[in-house]
Amino acid sequence: MAPLRGALIGCGYVSQFHLDGWSRQTAGRLVAVCDLDLARARRACAHGVCTAYADAAELFARERLDFVEICTRPEAHLALTRLAAAHGAHVLCQKPAAPTLDELREMIATCERHGVRLMIHENVRWRSWYTRMREEMLRGTVGRPFRLRLFMHDQRCLQPGGLDAQPYFAHMPRLILYEIGPHAIDLARFFFGEPLRLTCTTQHIGPQAGEDVATVMLIYADRVALLDLSWATPGPNGRPEWGLHDVWLEGDAAALHATRDGQLRLDRSDGTSEVLPVTLGKDPLVDSYAATQAHFLHGLESGAEFCTDGPDTLQTMELVFAAYEAGQGPLSCR
Repeated sequence: MAPLRGALIGCGYVSQFHLDGWSRQTAGRLVAVCDLDLARARRACAHGVCTAYADAAELFARERLDFVEICTRPEAHLALTRLAAAHGAHVLCQKPAAPTLDELREMIATCERHGVRLMIHENVRWRSWYTRMREEMLRGTVGRPFRLRLFMHDQRCLQPGGLDAQPYFAHMPRLILYEIGPHAIDLARFFFGEPLRLTCTTQHIGPQAGEDVATVMLIYADRVALLDLSWATPGPNGRPEWGLHDVWLEGDAAALHATRDGQLRLDRSDGTSEVLPVTLGKDPLVDSYAATQAHFLHGLESGAEFCTDGPDTLQTMELVFAAYEAGQGPLSCR
């Protein structure tokens, strides 16, 4: 079969990882890119894409597309999904899926109405050390799991120019919980499924408009997931950009910890330990983007369900917004 024809809409900072991921695909390829800044779209063509557009309507009028990947700010996701669906193009959409639950529900309904499929790009769950960790959990390696601890820390909100790569972050009234909360909650759901309830506290440390620290606990019948999110933690992280997250999975027989080099350290309750090897590519961050895109293409070809389709992502975003409601409001440390 000829590769499916696609386009990427939105060529900002994060698009570089999406573009590199698409360059690895064989079942689908990008034939066009689109950005309101035509010069930026043209620069994206260095990744092998042949045509650049500044207007999405013109893109769809001129190109025959099987799919699009939407990589814009969330406020544009609904309008672009409507446009894509009306032209029969399946949609892979960057997270956060939408600024409100009603807009996400409309995205889902629009795609269903036009007979196209919707998937949200949640690449963190596709990082190879997390997929191996989950496999070990299901295999019973840790015994009965009772806690997942996820730490996503850096200090970008304390550093001069720390938000320059995505300057609109500085003005968003909702920040870390909205931006990386979907990744963290999706990963917790990937391991443990649906929680019974949650607690959340947000804090505001840096000079930007929105919260830069959030502590979320997802509570289950027999386990908890602690999500510790901070863009205001001083000091070197000690991890490469592709592995900024510290993750522990604890069970009554053993604990698994993702090490700095992307491997898994297994500490057993009998005092013995070993490292479980995880295969990493030359660029593990782009590997996770490519794996997400490959899952999308496989679903389009085979008809298999997407792990993070519209209804599944709606559950994630319901928890994100519930976490805001559960908090008592940002605690100012300025």
